[in-house]
Amino acid sequence: MSAGLRLGHWQDVMADVERCDVLLTDPPYSARTHDGERGMRPQPNDKKYMTDKAGWTMRPGAAIDYDCITEADCDAFAGHWAPRVRSWALTFGDHHTWRMWEAAWSETGWYTFAPVVWVKRNAPPRFAGDGPQSSCEYILVARPKRRVDDSRSRPGHYLVDVPIRPQDGGSTGVIGTKDVEGLVRVVLDYTRPGDLVVDPFAGTATVAAACLRQGRRYIGSEMDPDTHAKGLDRIEATRQDPVVRDRWGQPRRQKDLFG
Repeated sequence: MSAGLRLGHWQDVMADVERCDVLLTDPPYSARTHDGERGMRPQPNDKKYMTDKAGWTMRPGAAIDYDCITEADCDAFAGHWAPRVRSWALTFGDHHTWRMWEAAWSETGWYTFAPVVWVKRNAPPRFAGDGPQSSCEYILVARPKRRVDDSRSRPGHYLVDVPIRPQDGGSTGVIGTKDVEGLVRVVLDYTRPGDLVVDPFAGTATVAAACLRQGRRYIGSEMDPDTHAKGLDRIEATRQDPVVRDRWGQPRRQKDLFG
C-alpha cells in the first residue's frame, strides 16, 4: 500500500486531494493544554530531572512549540474536508477541543457522536501534586448524515499505552505521539482494506504506520521539517517491518490488540 507524507501546511500541500475515504488526524490541542504542557518525557540518563518510578520526568519550561488550535481553525478545517471525505472523520482533541470539533463538524451538516475516550494506562503523573493526572484524550467521530455503508458497532473507548521508548511504535521525542497499536485498532474499526486515509496533522506519521500495517492507503502532511523527517523514517521502517510491536520491540498477538 502507498503512503505519502508531504512537507508544509495542509492547506497548501493537500489542495489536490479531492476525495478520500476516511480522515484520521491528531491536530493541535487547546490553549490550556499547550500552556500547561511541561514536557513530561523520560530522561533516564539525566540526573538533572526528577523521575518517578514509572520513568517519567518533568522538564520545566518545555512547552509545546507550535500554535494551539482555535474555533476558527476547526471551522475552516471541517468546512474544507466535509465535501471530500466519503465516510468517517476522526479528530483527536482534549477536553476543550472536542467540543470545538463537535460544533465545527455539526455546522457542515455532519452527524457527530459523543467523544470516544483514548485512555492512557501509563499516563505521566501530575508532579505538582495538586490534582489528578490527565490520563484521557478524546476522539470526535463524525460522518455524513446518510448512513455509511456498514453497520458495525464501534467501541466507545480505547485503552492504550503512552509511547515512552524511541523505537518502532514508540516515542520519537515529539510531544503528543500516539500509541501505534491503539491507532491500528482505530484503523480497523473505521476503514476497509484499500481505503485512502488522509491525515493533515501527521506529526511523526503514526497514523501512516497503522494504515500501512493494515493495507490502507495514506496521504499526510506535516509542517515542521524535523518532525516530517522523523515521519518519513517511520514510514520506511514500517515498510521494512510491518509487524505491530509493543514498546519493547516484541511482536504483538491478535488477542493482545483486541482482547
